[in-house]
Amino acid sequence: MALSSKKKRRAFRNPKRVRRGTSNGFNAAVAGIVILGSVLVLVSRHPGSAGAVGPKLHNSANANNAADHWHAAFGVNICGKWQPGPLWPHFASDGTTRTRADNQQVYAGLHTHELANGQSDGVIHMEPSTTDESGRNATVGKWMEYGGWKLSKTSMSLWPGADGKPIKEKNGDKCANKVGELRWATGEFKEGKTTKLTERTGNPSDYKLYDQNVIAVYFEPKGANLDKLGKVPSEANLPTATQVESNSASTTTMAGRVSTTVPGATTTTVKGATSTTVAGSATTVPGSGTTTPTTTAVTTTSKP
Repeated sequence: MALSSKKKRRAFRNPKRVRRGTSNGFNAAVAGIVILGSVLVLVSRHPGSAGAVGPKLHNSANANNAADHWHAAFGVNICGKWQPGPLWPHFASDGTTRTRADNQQVYAGLHTHELANGQSDGVIHMEPSTTDESGRNATVGKWMEYGGWKLSKTSMSLWPGADGKPIKEKNGDKCANKVGELRWATGEFKEGKTTKLTERTGNPSDYKLYDQNVIAVYFEPKGANLDKLGKVPSEANLPTATQVESNSASTTTMAGRVSTTVPGATTTTVKGATSTTVAGSATTVPGSGTTTPTTTAVTTTSKP
């Protein structure tokens, strides 16, 4: 039976809607996957993200598929004063290979170097050789463990500070006659730009390190404005961190003491003379914490 003209006009004005539930659901699922994938990519690339990986043991982007070589600046501020960085205290018998605190025969893939003047560069050098110090295992805590120091969200037991004594602070200790507390912040160094440090919570030792990271640990009075304390001094050493390694002083550990020979020193041999090094001779520079071995030459001249 044919539709009346009135019904035809009504059907034309109000066509039946086709149900597209399945198609809409599929499209929504695809869109969700795309969005999630984009978020994960962004997260993995963000320097403060737990999703990022590296330093890698083997990286095809490096010559000969070598391990990554990353750097992070580390600084400690106690009651408004930035402290010196650590001089690495553990070496293998060859006197140059930096080793772990618990075993001086095992290389420390997370370590620190010295500047040409014998002072610490304050930079965490990440050159992993095992899985326990690469990728997500490259943490502030692992570096602390290798150096023989301790750091938690409430206390620190570190290397010698500006006063020559080990840095030891805990929440509740006094700082300028006020109750102090441990705080910390991280940022990303970009040459020519001011590093923005973002305060964090939790245990700083759990923090996963990244290339060009800047990490600041503070012990300050409660409520102190961290921004007013300035930037981490070792930031200045990040652009030349790789060169620092090749220019670093050669260091030898002897009976628990570190002797450092500053690069650039010259030795002159007098023709016809013989030189004998007197064992155990050393010169200590006051206040530097560095002992420079002194070679005493005993010269014997033979008549022609």
